[in-house]
Order: sequence, then structure tokens, then C-alpha cells
Amino acid sequence: HKSKVIHINPYSTITCLQSTVLKKKMFYNMRLKVLQKTASTFIRKLTEYRDQCVLKGKRERLTILWNSYKQVVHSK
Repeated sequence: HKSKVIHINPYSTITCLQSTVLKKKMFYNMRLKVLQKTASTFIRKLTEYRDQCVLKGKRERLTILWNSYKQVVHSK
């Protein structure tokens, strides 16, 4: 069985099978880049959320500390 030859330009010819492999390789490389970008965005958002939670926790602790301080000062 002879494979088809595709003429891309006068200087290169590739078989249909080579063309299919090349297309799949390009597709999966693009898919990989999209997944890497999605994962990177997800990790960045998780980091931002974690930092917000830490700050929120610090604010809550400061509020409790401040309220305790006011109670001590006003009880005198």
C-alpha cells in the first residue's frame, strides 16, 4: 500500500501519515499549553485566597485583641 504524498511547498513533501502525526503533535502541544496556563491560574488564585484567609485571620485576632484591651481599660 503506497501512502499519499502531500506537497506543502516545492522544497518539502510529506506523507499523509507524517502529516497526521504532525497535526496531532501540534494539537497536543497546544492542549498542554492551555492546561499549563489553567493550572498556573488555578494555583495563583488559590495562593491569593490563602493570603486573604491569613489576612482575615490576622484581622480577626487583632479585633479580638483590641476588644479585650478595651474591656480591660474600661473595667478600671
